[in-house]
Amino acid sequence: MKEKITVLLIEDNPGDAELIQVLLSDARQAGFQFVWVSRLADALDRLADNMFQLVLVDLGLPDSTGIDTLRKLRKAAEGLPIVVITGNDDEETGMIALREGVQDYLVKGRFSGDFLARVLCYALERHQAQEQLREAELRMRTILDAIDDNIILQDTDLKIVWPNLAACRSAGLAREEMTGRRCFEIMQSRMEVCPDCPVEQAIRSGNTETDMHVNQKGRTLILKGCPVTDLTGKVTGAVEVGTDITERLVLEEQLRQAQKMESIGLLAGGIAHDFNNILSAIIGYTELAQQRDLSGEVLHGYLTNVLKSGHRAKNLVYQILAFSRQAESKFMPVKMSLIIKESLKMLRATLPATISMNQKFPADGYVMGDPTQIHQVIMNLCVNAHHAMRENGGHLSVSIEEDDMAVIPDVSSLPARPGHYLRVVVADTGTGMQEHVLEHLFEPYFTTKPKGVGTGLGLSVVYGIVKNHGGMIRVESKTGKGTTFHLYFPKQAEPVFKKPMDDGNKIPLGHESILFVDDETTLTDLAKRLLGSLGYRVTTYTDPLEALENFRNHPEKFDLVITDMTMPGMTGDILARELMAIRPDVPVMICTGFSERISENQVKSMGVRALLQKPFEKKDLAEQIRRAIDFRR
Repeated sequence: MKEKITVLLIEDNPGDAELIQVLLSDARQAGFQFVWVSRLADALDRLADNMFQLVLVDLGLPDSTGIDTLRKLRKAAEGLPIVVITGNDDEETGMIALREGVQDYLVKGRFSGDFLARVLCYALERHQAQEQLREAELRMRTILDAIDDNIILQDTDLKIVWPNLAACRSAGLAREEMTGRRCFEIMQSRMEVCPDCPVEQAIRSGNTETDMHVNQKGRTLILKGCPVTDLTGKVTGAVEVGTDITERLVLEEQLRQAQKMESIGLLAGGIAHDFNNILSAIIGYTELAQQRDLSGEVLHGYLTNVLKSGHRAKNLVYQILAFSRQAESKFMPVKMSLIIKESLKMLRATLPATISMNQKFPADGYVMGDPTQIHQVIMNLCVNAHHAMRENGGHLSVSIEEDDMAVIPDVSSLPARPGHYLRVVVADTGTGMQEHVLEHLFEPYFTTKPKGVGTGLGLSVVYGIVKNHGGMIRVESKTGKGTTFHLYFPKQAEPVFKKPMDDGNKIPLGHESILFVDDETTLTDLAKRLLGSLGYRVTTYTDPLEALENFRNHPEKFDLVITDMTMPGMTGDILARELMAIRPDVPVMICTGFSERISENQVKSMGVRALLQKPFEKKDLAEQIRRAIDFRR
């Protein structure tokens, strides 16, 4: 059965209208049903009935002619295919009609019935295909507009062809304002393409390219450039996908911090144990040193032990701060055995007597990593082992082995490349885990611990850190038989360290005038004696405002200012700025026991000569002072 096609025929010549209907009466392709009108006004009225599938029109009508007829008709017949009939000498009008969006045009007297039928059927099919394509494109654009990522289609000249709504919001511009302009002009206010632009690289290479980028608003994005090709495989442009990971990075840092503080809480007893031992030695040897009638040799021995205990306390504080503070990853050559020894030393006092612990290093070496993060990994796994053996006791072992792997084991939870690895093995004889637990082991907030014990964050953090170091994790566990973690870190060649020049422990002296500011009276008294023993003339203040007033009255009196960072009334960095505003060439050093407000980079940008970490030794202080004073000479 032939398809029925209802046609609105607009033709002012009755003979031509009748001829067209006769020619199509026996068409094999389809059955045509006509509604004939001779005027445009009548056609516009009939189109309101919404009963037609196609319009066949002669543009020369009594009430309208030429392209004006077509434009009025297209507006009324929106969604219908239109075929134009022109006179013998009017082909130019037909070509213009094609540019206006009609499906086809025919010249009177030059077509047969079968030809006309084919033209009308093809016009209808072509129009339906175009409508389907438009619907698919609209559907795709609606989907892309619903995505929060910035998605921008660009041509090979990096001009924007189409941006989604997220990209428009990010740029603060309407879609029409972005189209035709270059991405780097809008997003970065640049006159040339951004360095390492993944879109430009994707167009050039024909491969998907990725880069991390911080935009003008300080947001961190993962940018992906995906090449777009035509049917021949030629690259015609690229799609840029920008995923904002700012919040994700913040959450990941919070995740790491939460896990760190969980470990610190568990280790509090061990830390207190170490500090009490150190303080016991300091108090005890100091009391012995206060006895009368001591020989110089005995007194020197007592004070040497006090000094050793002070250094132990300093190192312990450093480890705690390095482990607990929020800081950017700092990758450097790290000797794995040293990290493990430090971790187990902090943990040892916390473990009950029912848990034995040992370390063995049949292999050792360096990895490129962040010492604090690796320390965190070891601590976390050991803390988990402690929980697994808390009730019945057991044995914890940590070892380092070398693995030259040609093939990466399939059971690894992280993809990695074959190569030379240091394998850190953390094994316990605790309760172990079932198969279904192992499947979810590294998911955030997944935990096998009782309610109120732990956060469920630890192993997800371990996973992230090992992944960040280019390594992988393998876990073996059976219920009642313990758990073993295999951590693979890419091995690095041993770094070459420069040996410090032996200066015979000579301490540099001086004669200059120093202004020393600290709110602790004990420290200002110590500074006066210590710096005086080095030959300097020292003026001390415990009030930074008084120190500032004295300096303002006598700006040329001092050759160096040393100020504490954390003081009531005025912090050290603000005091330094005030002093240098009065006298720009004055050397300033800032001391701090601990402060999140100041860093080495901030100190340098301010023009301050040095940031000195308390507690400091006499030799270090003397060398820093000479460098600060002699720097301007």
